[in-house]
Amino acid sequence: MDLDGALINYMIFQTLAFVSLIIGIRFNSKNIASFPYNYDKRDYRLFFIVLVFLIGFSGFLYFIYSIGGIFALLENLDNRVGLQSGAYILLLIPLMSLACIFLLKKYSLNKRNKLLLLLLIIIVSITIVSNSSLGGRKSTLFLIFFLLAAYNYYISPINFKKISFLRYFVLIGLVMVYIFLIPILRKTGGWESFTKGEVTMEDFGIVEIVSQISYLSIDVFTVNYFTLDNLWDFKTLLTIPMNFLGANKDLNPPIDEGVYYYNIINYFNPTIAPPTPKNELVLVSLPIEQMGFAFGNFHFLGIIVFYFFLGRIYTFFYKLMLKNKQSEAFMFMYVYVILNFNFSSLRLFNFFTTLALMSFFFFYTRNRISKS
Repeated sequence: MDLDGALINYMIFQTLAFVSLIIGIRFNSKNIASFPYNYDKRDYRLFFIVLVFLIGFSGFLYFIYSIGGIFALLENLDNRVGLQSGAYILLLIPLMSLACIFLLKKYSLNKRNKLLLLLLIIIVSITIVSNSSLGGRKSTLFLIFFLLAAYNYYISPINFKKISFLRYFVLIGLVMVYIFLIPILRKTGGWESFTKGEVTMEDFGIVEIVSQISYLSIDVFTVNYFTLDNLWDFKTLLTIPMNFLGANKDLNPPIDEGVYYYNIINYFNPTIAPPTPKNELVLVSLPIEQMGFAFGNFHFLGIIVFYFFLGRIYTFFYKLMLKNKQSEAFMFMYVYVILNFNFSSLRLFNFFTTLALMSFFFFYTRNRISKS
């Protein structure tokens, strides 16, 4: 297809997706139940918060050890998908962000304790460095949103009108530097070039960064590639149990559907489809996200159905959080869903593992009786 025709086709389906999402959000639903929460400011044990953080950090350290050290990771960030494939220990890393929220809540109950503020700054810094060293930007940006939401609900409502221009400028500047720096480190030899000070303005690749941040090109490809004859028929969902049941790691298919996209697009091979095993693919991902899953598996009906249910899920977790604002786990899950949930296999897998962790900590912290 010509580009104009491809974009028009995309605009039609994207409009349908947006309308379905709004209907899902606005659809009438039953009231969300609240859970009894025995809350007392003395119940927050610093030992418990540090333990949560250390469990998540130990998952990161074990991963680093398993691949041969931190320099082995930094020197191979261009192959980060391959390095992290099958490393399920990394599922513990969200606990580091949860510990940050726990500690922010504890600090909100005793703002005079400067040691708590110092500890908060330390664990937030370690969490950002750990997430960034894995070659991704999302986890750190999500952490910022988590902390802003926790600050808004636990310390003071954020009034953006009262924030000075200088603070806006500094914050946006730091975020932009971070966004542009990570892709440089992900390139072959990127870490070595950065440490030697050999990075030039051309290395920042502004045009490439914009295309990486937006899913537009991937979504345009999706709605113009799939027809009723080459749909994936939800075979990507089978990759999740196949990875747990398969004995040979190389013969397991990737859970991340974006790996199939990368190979189809870059090698012009339409025969590639789930569940093609990893050893037949280049392990680089172009994440398909919601549009890719909905349209690639069920065509236009998938857009109607899955965007409607996405709206219902947004509403459910929002109401659940409002009914149970004292629970950090519910607040964490709400922000997580808004920023990171969709119906692709990779996101579903991440969601249910994160939900299991949050459920454990919710029920553990719901009836805390130990004093600080």
